Amino acid sequence: MKTILILTLGIIILTSCKEQVTETLIDASKMSHQTKYFYNYESDKLISQTEKTYTIMFGQVVDSMLIETVFGYNNKGLLIKKKSQNNFEQKAELRMYDYDSNDSLILDMTINPENDTTFWNEYKYFSDGRKIVFDRKIIPSYFNNSALIENLASDTFDTIQYQYKYQYEGNICTHLKQYDSKNNLAKTIKFDYQNDLLIKETHLSYFNSLELLEKIKNYDYSKSEHKPDTYALDSENDTIEMSINEFYKDELLSTTDFFEYGNLIYKTLFESGKEISIIGFDRTTNNRSVDILDYYKNGDLKESKSYNEEINAL
Repeated sequence: MKTILILTLGIIILTSCKEQVTETLIDASKMSHQTKYFYNYESDKLISQTEKTYTIMFGQVVDSMLIETVFGYNNKGLLIKKKSQNNFEQKAELRMYDYDSNDSLILDMTINPENDTTFWNEYKYFSDGRKIVFDRKIIPSYFNNSALIENLASDTFDTIQYQYKYQYEGNICTHLKQYDSKNNLAKTIKFDYQNDLLIKETHLSYFNSLELLEKIKNYDYSKSEHKPDTYALDSENDTIEMSINEFYKDELLSTTDFFEYGNLIYKTLFESGKEISIIGFDRTTNNRSVDILDYYKNGDLKESKSYNEEINAL
């Protein structure tokens, strides 16, 4: 039943042509947020970036925020830090990068204005490329707690930390194992291939001594070997999530993603390889979100506009 519902929703969205969607999106009277981006280059190096964000109500700007980001490089020209500060904070947020002897990224971390390390990723390199081996982040407690108002007031945070280990057969990764901060096995992903193409992922999670099947994710390369469609089934064979791509010849026009058994839907439109708009729909709240993106000639993001609205259910 759920599978049929998702497929029906997919047909409704995918049959809408790009021109009609774009015309529907561009409605200045609905815009609630607008961000403009400005860049400063020296010798082809990005030195600084300015973001000006405006909150809009009834077509009028009612609030604004300015974010200044300064970029730093080492003597090899590799990015080693980004320092960002908005006009409401007295201190800046710092993002730092580190590299190995081959100039390959091995560390990416963020320190907030309160000197807390809120994000920390470590990477290693394998025969098939870079993979994450350590992930640590600090998030507000209310993200994981139903007592939303209480946790907002208490200003408490949770630390989420995982390590990742990979198993290979020759040059092919066959398993990923995720361990929590106490070194308990939290998740396993088994990868299956056909003619060197990934065709299936089996996701398993663990609770005490129990092994639970989260989902089986399948890949379909009938449209493209580089951008396959995907769909994931749960233990009851219901479709949990799905991703469908539309092409014109070899050019990607759109990607439609379905999550949570089709209750969340996002359609991303592309032009010349760039995202130009993202339309989201939440079936549980009948809320639609719209983002429109514009770029400079060199490919840098120039402007983003967005709004949310309640619409009738599909």
